Amino acid sequence: MDIVPSKEEIEIEKAISFLVTHINKYCRNKKPLILHSLRVGLKARQLGLSHEAVVAGFLHDLVEDTCCKLQEIKKTFSPKAAKLVAALTSPKISNYKLKWRRLLAKIKKAGPEAMILKAIDCNDNLPWFKLLQEKTLLKQGFWKLDFTLNSLKPGIGHTKVFRDFSKTANQIKKWFSKK
Repeated sequence: MDIVPSKEEIEIEKAISFLVTHINKYCRNKKPLILHSLRVGLKARQLGLSHEAVVAGFLHDLVEDTCCKLQEIKKTFSPKAAKLVAALTSPKISNYKLKWRRLLAKIKKAGPEAMILKAIDCNDNLPWFKLLQEKTLLKQGFWKLDFTLNSLKPGIGHTKVFRDFSKTANQIKKWFSKK
């Protein structure tokens, strides 16, 4: 009996291979980016997002954290997947508040799937907050966290993924308040 994977499954596997190849070439991020990206993509799939959103979940950090260019993603994957990755990619601005405002504006403009992917991404990154020691980085991190929650709430506040993100964020805040 031959097992024939669907077109969507083939594209998802291609995205995972693409992810691993680019991270193995060069990665600026000190965190385990392959595992993080796999969790984001798999959570998107578990939630029943479109296969293009699942692909974007796997690829969402590549442009920021590797030498991968958005043009390469556009050339390799569907226009919708590339559009979602573009929306989730931070602009190159040094002022963190302006950078985050522009990022969230792009994400909201891209629609609910981009907002859900950002919530999944942020929720998966929250445990790393506990490693932050420098007060300036903590202050910036909590500002970004609050800004993201407030920005996403009108669009996806009714979803379980947003409620989970909000709950985890509150747990992290509580953990820091006890320190």
